[in-house]
Amino acid sequence: MLPYENQLIGSFLYALGYADAFHRARSGASGSQPAPMMVNLFQQTPLDATFNDLVVGRERCLVIEFKRSAAALAEERAKDRTALRAALAKEAAFYNACLCGHVVLYGRVATEVVDIRLCTYLDVLGLTNPVNLDRTSARKLAVHLANPAPDKPIGLAPAAMLEYLGRLRALRSEQIGAGGRWADETWLGVAHGADGLVAVTATSLDSLLGLEREPAPSQDRGMDRQIERDRSRDLGM
Repeated sequence: MLPYENQLIGSFLYALGYADAFHRARSGASGSQPAPMMVNLFQQTPLDATFNDLVVGRERCLVIEFKRSAAALAEERAKDRTALRAALAKEAAFYNACLCGHVVLYGRVATEVVDIRLCTYLDVLGLTNPVNLDRTSARKLAVHLANPAPDKPIGLAPAAMLEYLGRLRALRSEQIGAGGRWADETWLGVAHGADGLVAVTATSLDSLLGLEREPAPSQDRGMDRQIERDRSRDLGM
């Protein structure tokens, strides 16, 4: 029997913390330290219907949804996402942002263990060609988030992620009637201070990560510019 979604989330976050600690230990030996990691679990909060389960990253960020099993992927695909599908079909920048920055993790029974597998949200919606519901393992994703490969970036820059989340929120809010305002969010990150680990908060991803957001004249043009600059490669790690 597969664990519940919350158990899969806990397992992934533990693996991510372990991978991050391992990377920090190796980086410390060379005299450098990676930037703080932003980890925001929105599941079972008023924001999970529009922001999904988890937003995580450093210089690049990912939206991660968790499903208990592959069968749950089919249930997600069967949901009425008419407005979202139409926008993804018409807006190239939005489609590319979804491809680069929005993934789904789900449980799969293996020999004596439970494996957590990864696909893109576009795969779940059936909007990739070909559809691939088993791109890689969550373990590899955790290692990559802790120590990104410079030649194989994954995710969106913070400004592009905010653009994507805003568009996603608007479309899903229209569908389910759950809106909210940007001011409702508090973004949380974990950093190393003089006394060890500290939790830091901010009202935006950019300020949390110590980055300045480049103003965009419009949502689509701003997203286009970020996608062209930060387009991720294939997720098959």
